[in-house]
Amino acid sequence: MVSMTSGDAGVGEQTSQFVPQSRIASELRKLPPRKRALLGIDNWVLDLVDAVVRTTFVLTAEDSRPLDERLDTVRPFFAPLDGAMPSALADQIDDMPAKLEQLSAEGLPRWAKRLTRDGHWKRFAERLVGPKSYARLGVALREDSTVVAHGLRGLVRMIRPYAAAFDDLVQVLGPDQMAALRDLPGGLVASALRFVVQLDSFLEDLVASDFDWSLLSAFGSAGGDEPAGLDEILEQVRPLISGPLQVQLAELNTRLVRKLRGARTALEVSDDGVSQAANSLVELIDWLLRSAFEDDEVLRWLDQTGLENEWYTDPQSGKQRPTKKGQALCFVHGGADLKPDGHTALHEAVAIAIVTARRGLQKLKHADTGDDTEKVLVAQYHHAVEGFLTVAIRLTWAALPQEDIDCLRTRLAA
Repeated sequence: MVSMTSGDAGVGEQTSQFVPQSRIASELRKLPPRKRALLGIDNWVLDLVDAVVRTTFVLTAEDSRPLDERLDTVRPFFAPLDGAMPSALADQIDDMPAKLEQLSAEGLPRWAKRLTRDGHWKRFAERLVGPKSYARLGVALREDSTVVAHGLRGLVRMIRPYAAAFDDLVQVLGPDQMAALRDLPGGLVASALRFVVQLDSFLEDLVASDFDWSLLSAFGSAGGDEPAGLDEILEQVRPLISGPLQVQLAELNTRLVRKLRGARTALEVSDDGVSQAANSLVELIDWLLRSAFEDDEVLRWLDQTGLENEWYTDPQSGKQRPTKKGQALCFVHGGADLKPDGHTALHEAVAIAIVTARRGLQKLKHADTGDDTEKVLVAQYHHAVEGFLTVAIRLTWAALPQEDIDCLRTRLAA
């Protein structure tokens, strides 16, 4: 099984359990540098593999610590890669496309070809390191792969509701708004849920095939295909969004739950359901943003974070007061001090989407035709509001210090 080690003392103390290191990296490090060079294995590859295995364990193990403490444990694992891992998970999300592109350009195509080739490289490797060492490497690779694959599948299943919530939220954006989100990976903008479903299916097939790495190229080529039954999966996942969200909202303030439920009920049973539902949802958004942070606090936050520009001044009154966009952005960040590059395209997409949804709902407040198009629009906006609350309160706020979360809870409970 996976070799267990506490690593440095600090990591062992924080997790209260051993953290596994990569077996394959450990075995490869035993090889003389000359042989590793002949195999084309750079040190950064070993550091990356080790970091991935250890991170998978920390993030998926049973652990009562909040997310920010777990991330504090994870960051040192990546330090050997570039000397200093960015201090926030959001930085990594923003940097991931560029890093993957860089890794692909430097080494991954060569490795993918070797893993899927007809065996010449494998036979060369076996002769180079010796049959016994080669056998140990094979066992170590399968053990590492099993740890990572099962850990990733667990994470992917946990992420599904958040991916669906993000999709429900950004679906209200128009083509120009979507195109402006150039810093987000294209697949994520198109459908975060589709991506995680494809990834889960790929990992399942990989484990079932006893890690036939030729599936890797197949996964890449099929990346644009629509997974079978995606709409059905979305309907299955939505209760996993709405249910836990309503429980959490009820803990904050029962008014939030009443507004959400009232909007849905009005849409389903009232003759004037479109207008009533739109009113309820606009009131919910406005009350939520206003209760979490006062205008002066939002202005100070925008000023301190350097995000004032187009978010700053109300164009109607000419006074210094935050726009809805500014309020939403402060809400998504939880009013926290931003680390360098802490404002990401993901945060911006969420803020823009909820403002767009509110604008659409504002128009529907006076709807009087009652046709199916209006009902579909309000239902779409209802999903978007739930998506916003899920991404902001249940996801981005989870990384805040506990004292900040307690403060926000107190404000919203008033």
